[in-house]
Amino acid sequence: MLKASSLRVGFALLAGATLAIGALSLRLLRHEETRLADETRRALEGRAQIIADDLQLAVRAAQDELLSRLAALPAAELPRALAGWSDANPLVRNTFIWNQLLRRLEQPNPDAPTTAEEKSFIQRYSHLFAARLDALLRAGEREASLALAHASARVQLLNVAQQAYEAKPVRRGWIPWFEGDQLFLLGWVEQNGRVAGVELETAALLARLLAVFPGEAGADRAWALLDGAGNVLHQTGGLDIGKGQAPAVAVSLSPSLPHWQVAFFGAGAPMAAAGSYRLVTTLLVVALLLTILAGGALLLLEAGRKAREARQKTSFVANVSHELKTPLTTLRMYAELLREGRVREPEQRQHYLDVMVTECARLTRLVNNMLDFGRLEQHRRTYAVEPLELAVWLPAFLEAQRLRLEEAGLQLVMQLPAEPLAVRTDRDALEQAVLNLLDNALKYAADGKQLEIALLPAAGGGAQLEVGDRGPGVPEELREKIFEKFYRLDQSLTARVPGSGLGLSIARRLLRDLGGNLVCLPRAGGGACFRVTLPAFAAANCAG
Repeated sequence: MLKASSLRVGFALLAGATLAIGALSLRLLRHEETRLADETRRALEGRAQIIADDLQLAVRAAQDELLSRLAALPAAELPRALAGWSDANPLVRNTFIWNQLLRRLEQPNPDAPTTAEEKSFIQRYSHLFAARLDALLRAGEREASLALAHASARVQLLNVAQQAYEAKPVRRGWIPWFEGDQLFLLGWVEQNGRVAGVELETAALLARLLAVFPGEAGADRAWALLDGAGNVLHQTGGLDIGKGQAPAVAVSLSPSLPHWQVAFFGAGAPMAAAGSYRLVTTLLVVALLLTILAGGALLLLEAGRKAREARQKTSFVANVSHELKTPLTTLRMYAELLREGRVREPEQRQHYLDVMVTECARLTRLVNNMLDFGRLEQHRRTYAVEPLELAVWLPAFLEAQRLRLEEAGLQLVMQLPAEPLAVRTDRDALEQAVLNLLDNALKYAADGKQLEIALLPAAGGGAQLEVGDRGPGVPEELREKIFEKFYRLDQSLTARVPGSGLGLSIARRLLRDLGGNLVCLPRAGGGACFRVTLPAFAAANCAG
């Protein structure tokens, strides 16, 4: 049989195993959360890379279009053709022609009158053109020293350089140029010692890029195009990107747009994608652990209850065996004495016969209790409900019990109402319930020398029957427990008072089946009071 210590050990083992499972589950959850976050990040980076590739393709398409048109222009028509490009083509902000032979800017001419935009252009790229001039001068000097040792330095240098450039194929390219944090793109085509070029209009280019930028991204996230300073040039999505807010994922647009980035911003991204997974799985793990603990606790409690019931049943069998054995032994002994004729005095013979009748009645009550208990447990007890006048029934019933009460030293005091008090109930079931209360008083309250029984009208109709004694009473915390089956205040098999622990349980079950109740109350001056409540017209459960 399970003991309390065994139950505690079992629950501790269950709790330990559950906590171990929970710790392992949470560890796996964190690992899975990290894996999911990494996969989400990789997916976002892949998406950002696709967007960046599309943007760079759009940039290169615009650049190739301009340089192809620029390379197709005849050298003789360059100054005139480039003069109107900035007005005719929205992608062109400025045009220029650089003469590498003369190491000077032909268009726009710094020495001629210029517009404000042309002045800004010349100033913006002054360092670029100066560096080109120095490089070309050094290259021209090296070529001239090798080809013309005795010719006129200036004239022959120009002729050799001209021949060298005419032999070279057409070259082209784009130069990214920064002024402060702003990016400018300068396209150029080199041919016949001249470099013709265009400066790209960033605003017009940006308008083309928006056509391939992703659409709506959601209320809590955004795709953004960032410049070199981290400023948002364009965004889609409902998230308000704060100044200085770091993106969750960013991909560079180099070399087409150096320092520009395609960035993704999200609420907790990429962990936002794992947030719902973490919440759901954590709740599932917690629910699993609570289910294991609750199920284990219920199983252990049920095992403890079964163990207690097993102990109670063992005690019940032992007590019933003892109660059956004692009267049977007395009956057999007195019957043998009478059969052998060893009792000759009439008074003694009569005493033996009275004892035998008393023991037979005791056996009958014990057997009836066990039979009633079995029927009540199987819900097979039936009731015959009929009108019963309690003020007439109670005195007759107690009169039949007066002799054995007096033999136990109990003085019976009865209080009856002045008016008739009738109820509808099962007479046999009520008698058995009250008889069990009297047996309880005989066992435990005989030393009090007094048993008071009062029949009173109940508030709201019906009747109350109170059985009060002057015994040791029942502790407050046990006043409900004594109505449990097999429960006895003294559980030892060597208890001074024999019993099975079924009397009060059966009495309450019978009375509740009849629509009434049985409770234990304290009594002023000491002792216990058992109050029976009966409704005026009880709707008895005829099936039990």
